[in-house]
Amino acid sequence: MEPSRKRTKPILLVAAALILLIASLASRQYTHSAANHLKTKTTVSDGTGIHWLTDLPLALAQAKETGRHIFVDFYADWCAPCKQLDAETLTNPRVLAASTNWLMVKIDVDRNPALAQYYNVQILPALLVLSPEGKELRRDLGFIPPAPMLSILQTPAATNSTSPPNTPPK
Repeated sequence: MEPSRKRTKPILLVAAALILLIASLASRQYTHSAANHLKTKTTVSDGTGIHWLTDLPLALAQAKETGRHIFVDFYADWCAPCKQLDAETLTNPRVLAASTNWLMVKIDVDRNPALAQYYNVQILPALLVLSPEGKELRRDLGFIPPAPMLSILQTPAATNSTSPPNTPPK
């Protein structure tokens, strides 16, 4: 073998190994970020201890399967009453316990304006109770202290609003 070919072969092997290593790392990073994207797309943790879904169509499908009512919290990061609701009401142990009987959905109106518009959300927080079929049963606006929130979570069939159609936009 020629001397130049002897030197080229190890360099090619090292280059091929580096390419495989980089491809492997890139694939792992892509898989990890895709999994995180899917996770953050359908659930969120807001520090209240409640397991929130962020995909209302998914929650509606689960509600139809399980017969559970849906509690929807329309909020925005800049909304002071929304932050107060999270800090004072949704962290209350009795409210937390009552929330486990529900499919809890948290919708950021800035990230999902079509859904907020569909439900005619104009004041935040907007708290909606939906039947397992997706019919709006109740709507409460603004900050709610723990005792009234507990009352809402303990009486899912209470009605006081008009209902939009059952199929919200994605």
